[in-house]
Amino acid sequence: MSQGFQQQLFTAWSREKKSQAQGNGIGLVISKMLAEQVAADLILHSSSPQGSRFRFSVNYFKPLKSQRILLVDDDHDCLNLFNYYLTQAGHQVKTADSIASLMSQLEKHSFDTLITDLNLSDGQVHGVFMDFSNQVKTTIVMTANPTAEKIDELNKIGFDQVLSKPLSQEQLVNSVA
Repeated sequence: MSQGFQQQLFTAWSREKKSQAQGNGIGLVISKMLAEQVAADLILHSSSPQGSRFRFSVNYFKPLKSQRILLVDDDHDCLNLFNYYLTQAGHQVKTADSIASLMSQLEKHSFDTLITDLNLSDGQVHGVFMDFSNQVKTTIVMTANPTAEKIDELNKIGFDQVLSKPLSQEQLVNSVA
């Protein structure tokens, strides 16, 4: 690929005149636009006569500040999976599986963020919200039944965020970013 054409490569409808490839000259433009939408780079490496290659890189980063998180869920599979996600993202996580163990953890430790399932084996967490809301900066509640009415009710109680289960790793980690 000529040096001159490399300057036009990411311009719509441009094709190198000598090219035997069929196409409209739009594919790389679309690729570049998609890369930019996810804050990625699409970089050309070209050397004649070997050919060209493109490098696509996405910058993933850990949270700016590691948070101390209390994670509460009575489903031990979810608790372990979510604990893994948050720990991999660089956070310090303590876990609890009931309202009683949630309150016990709050007595022993200080936390930046509380992430809790709404329905626990010993009750609904919003019933004791006032008992713990002033002990953490951010409160996030998870529910498998996030109706508009339920979300509105939980926001009025004072939860900062309502997350819908099941959660992906990205959703959970981004909720505390």
